[in-house]
Amino acid sequence: MTDTKSTTPRQALLQVAHLFETKPGCYRFRCTSVPVVNDEPHWRQQACVLGWVAYFADLKAGPQPVQPHILEVAADFVYALHPHPLGNTVSIFYSHMDALEGDDNWVTQADVCARVLRQYADTYFPLTGEGVTP
Repeated sequence: MTDTKSTTPRQALLQVAHLFETKPGCYRFRCTSVPVVNDEPHWRQQACVLGWVAYFADLKAGPQPVQPHILEVAADFVYALHPHPLGNTVSIFYSHMDALEGDDNWVTQADVCARVLRQYADTYFPLTGEGVTP
C-alpha cells in the first residue's frame, strides 16, 4: 500500500468533488473500482465516490487497482485521523453522506454528490486542521 501522508482526506474529498463538478460522467455509484493510471486520462473512467477517493489518495498496490476491498481501504483512509468506534467505515461514510444531504440523492447525481463531498470535507476536516470525529 502506498504511503498517503502527502494527501489528506480533505484534499482527496475536494479533488473528487471538483472532478464530479467538471466531469459528471466520471461518477457511477455502482462502479466499485479504482480508476487506473494508464494512457487513458482518468476523467474518461468511471468509479464510485470511494473509488475516486482511493485514486486521488493514491491507494493502490502495484499497477492494478486494489480489489475487492477498495471501499474499505478508501473509507479507512478518510477515517484514519478519526477512527470510528463502530467499525464498518463504508457504512458510516455513506450514513454521513446521507445525513449531510438529507436523503440519498448524492448516490445518483454527480452535482449533488460533489456538493455533499464539500460539506463532508468542511464538516469533518475543516481548514483549521482540527477535525471533528465523524
